[in-house]
Amino acid sequence: MKLVIMTDIHYVSPEMIIDGSSDYSDVDSLVSAQSLIDAAGFEGYDTVLITGDLTDKGDRLSQLALIEKLRELKSKGKRVLVTTATHDFNHHKAYTRKRGDTKATFRSSPWDTPYFDKDAADFGELVTDDFRDLPEDEIAPALEECCTPEELWDLYREFGRDDAVSVFEPDFCYCAELDDKTLCLMLNDNFRNVEALDDISPTYSPSCLKWIRSMVRKAKDEGKFIFACTHHPLLPPVPAYRIGATNRNMRSPYTGKLLASFGIDLVFSGHTHFADVGFMKSSHGDILCDITTPSVRFFPPRFRLADIDGENRRIRTRTVEVSKPDGIDIGEGTLFEHYRKRMYDRYLNQMRSLPKPLGRIVTQMRVKDFYFLIRFQSKLTAEEYAKVKNTRFFDLVMELVFNMLAGDGGYTPDTPEYKVLMG
Repeated sequence: MKLVIMTDIHYVSPEMIIDGSSDYSDVDSLVSAQSLIDAAGFEGYDTVLITGDLTDKGDRLSQLALIEKLRELKSKGKRVLVTTATHDFNHHKAYTRKRGDTKATFRSSPWDTPYFDKDAADFGELVTDDFRDLPEDEIAPALEECCTPEELWDLYREFGRDDAVSVFEPDFCYCAELDDKTLCLMLNDNFRNVEALDDISPTYSPSCLKWIRSMVRKAKDEGKFIFACTHHPLLPPVPAYRIGATNRNMRSPYTGKLLASFGIDLVFSGHTHFADVGFMKSSHGDILCDITTPSVRFFPPRFRLADIDGENRRIRTRTVEVSKPDGIDIGEGTLFEHYRKRMYDRYLNQMRSLPKPLGRIVTQMRVKDFYFLIRFQSKLTAEEYAKVKNTRFFDLVMELVFNMLAGDGGYTPDTPEYKVLMG
């Protein structure tokens, strides 16, 4: 079984791109579309699995535009299975389209806003100051509505749901037969089990978990291999991830251990934009492998190719970089270099904009300037300290972040760089 695994497309329709915005550019929209073109080019990899965050803000224009591109992918002989995620049905921003020469802007909305309904919109809260003086009848046509989970379930039904062997309607999940020996669970994790877990980490409802378990039993009874695709990873891609991630961004370990106990030993996930292969064990010793895949629209712009031998429980994966779309000039040689530089510059500028002298200290401070604070935690040898003492701390952090996102560097726990950061 040969699969293309993609996630976090974060597609934005060109109609939604904001003139002069630092958030989006024509390059981003083209790169998202290019990833689907690239996926179509791998011969023998006839099934494409996409694990959520199909669009960036969930607006209907971007959903409809992406659907057309997914149809183009299907027309090239690929079977496409998708599941939606929080960027699709919990929009983060209500915003306006660009209209003529008018610069369109947006304002963040609360996380618990399930979707944007322009008929119930408080325009004073949704638009930025440069739109405040406009009457509502001028603002309203430019505000784009986002989709509810129910609408998304129907919009994307041709990409997996319609030909599924089993569908769990309440939680927008389904089980697809990939071949006569393999089943794939496409799981939407929009349930927040506050009562059971005392947090709002993404998981599945009790009734959905019962359905998942029944699908695993069905596969076992029929002698088939079954694995799952879901958006949020079942365990942190790196130990430090939980430090900066709120519960809504990271699962409770409970969910992964439960799936492992059901008999699921392979899951593909996204969300973090990290490349990682991690393992977790249930209380009964069942092992689950969680393979996270980078976003195709952020650093590093990559997706995975996976060769699965379900009968012998073996998998081989490799990451593939999205190719540079025709007709764009990004200054750097590859998209990988372009997105790396853009991410570095973005955070460097944010740090420099901190109140003086904090901005200068944060961006210029070297390891030797603060090592006395973490000496006992880091426990570097004299040789290790000599290697990193003159490294700018900002550069050290960014290098490690790039390393974790790409998943292909050498900063293992025994390196001085890793020891300094964890210290």
